[in-house]
Amino acid sequence: MLVTYFFVPIRQEGTRKLHRAAAFKEFERGLFESFRGWTYRGFIKGYWRNEAGRRVYDKSRFYELGVEAKEIKALKASLPTFRSSRSGFR
Repeated sequence: MLVTYFFVPIRQEGTRKLHRAAAFKEFERGLFESFRGWTYRGFIKGYWRNEAGRRVYDKSRFYELGVEAKEIKALKASLPTFRSSRSGFR
């Protein structure tokens, strides 16, 4: 088994609005159904540089997940793509 981890931003990239709580719940349900479980490690904070060269503060959810090597491709496909939309991530 491999231990993987990933960060999911709490804000939409374009508008910086918070993602809906329901979107995170749906995402977590999907992780459980597809990979039999997950661990939420809490929030992490950091900065990134936007296209204009400005430093942007960000806060993300930190997830950990144990997967078999053959499941890595499925995990990558299941991670959400964040878009600037009212409905949160898709």
